[in-house]
Amino acid sequence: MTQVWVGLVGTVLVAWAACGTYWSYDPSGWAQPVVAALGDAVPHEVSRVLMVVGFALLCWAWWTLRPRDGVPQRHGAWTVLAVWAAPLLLVPPVLTADPFAYADSGWLFLHGQNPYAVGYGAIGGPFAASVDPLWRGVGVAYPPLQFLLNAAIVGLTGAHPYWSVVALRLPALAGVALLAACLPRCARLLGLPPAAATWLGVLNPLVVVHFLGGAHNDAVMVGVSVLAVWVTLRARGTRHAAWWHLLVAPAIVGVAMALKQQAGLTVIAVAGLPVAGALTAATAGRRVWLWAWRLTVVTAVAVGVFVVVSVVTGLGFGWVEWMDQMGRTGSAAPFNLLGQLVSIVAPDIGIYRILGVVSTVCMLGVLVLFFVRFVDAPLRWLGWGALWFTILGSALHPWYVVWPLALLALTPLRIRSRMALVVFVVAFGLWNALQTVLFASAPL
Repeated sequence: MTQVWVGLVGTVLVAWAACGTYWSYDPSGWAQPVVAALGDAVPHEVSRVLMVVGFALLCWAWWTLRPRDGVPQRHGAWTVLAVWAAPLLLVPPVLTADPFAYADSGWLFLHGQNPYAVGYGAIGGPFAASVDPLWRGVGVAYPPLQFLLNAAIVGLTGAHPYWSVVALRLPALAGVALLAACLPRCARLLGLPPAAATWLGVLNPLVVVHFLGGAHNDAVMVGVSVLAVWVTLRARGTRHAAWWHLLVAPAIVGVAMALKQQAGLTVIAVAGLPVAGALTAATAGRRVWLWAWRLTVVTAVAVGVFVVVSVVTGLGFGWVEWMDQMGRTGSAAPFNLLGQLVSIVAPDIGIYRILGVVSTVCMLGVLVLFFVRFVDAPLRWLGWGALWFTILGSALHPWYVVWPLALLALTPLRIRSRMALVVFVVAFGLWNALQTVLFASAPL
């Protein structure tokens, strides 16, 4: 019981700190007087400390709630998640300004504009002043279905400069709900402890603070991707398993890709899980053949759905031209750090585009290496591959890590591997919170 309340204190502190007006890029602060007053009730420097302390308390609560042999679980995962998330649901986006860009893209779409063509905040509107200056006038490589979701929420909330942004937590809530519903079911079907999978994949601080508090659009992508994995596992041995495995589950992956492209890696699980036993027993040549034809069919269906969604929205594939823009955000990604260093001494050589190509080659190479290592274990291949795919990408943020964590929660991890993941989550989350509050906007 103590751990749950300590976690609640942590998220209360995080929520309070998020109300500080120094987080707003709009010179007039938050467009909600009560929130602004709450944020200004403590000095801004104290507020910054509260953010880091609150995240640390949540990490401690999460660690002490881990499932242990002989220790009964007194609280259900849904209860814990609801208690910890509640303080974060009505405050400004936590440790990010991304939802203001989401809202602006929805507003642009509602007004007949193509966000890929005009760029965020380029023509004014209720959210333009709150968009991170890095994104103003440029686009981001989000696929079209994101814009439809954003437009629907902005339209339903009357394009309010504050409440529309808060309402963008609804897709994140839906994504986390899908994750919380599907992950333990997947674990049960795989013969793994559901509580352990839920603890690592759902209750971790990155889900609470960044998916729910930060309202990041990765949340719904992750939820839909795990839904595809559950559909694949659930259909095994049923009368119409082939249709579910080769059509329905891949189509769900296609929808997830239309929310965020990296969900396409889920085809590995969808293609491999139904024949995992056969892969273990097969010869090397037979394994390659099984993987080749199943990945081809599953990928074709997923990509086909992705293309149809992209075309139907009328936005097409304009995100392609903004791929290198993601690398311009400051993050801990190795190639991003290298790009920042090179751009200081040689700003005109197009380093981010060059590193984008190198990053892609490295990510594909890692996937091949993990294929060789886990050729008969699709979820291990996908989980570890997705983690290194994330690390070697052009940008690395804490909310990017949740998807690999959810996948790895469905694999039989060794104690050393599990501890390494826990240390990574806590260290990366704390480092992000600390560096973000240190470099947040100056007090107004």
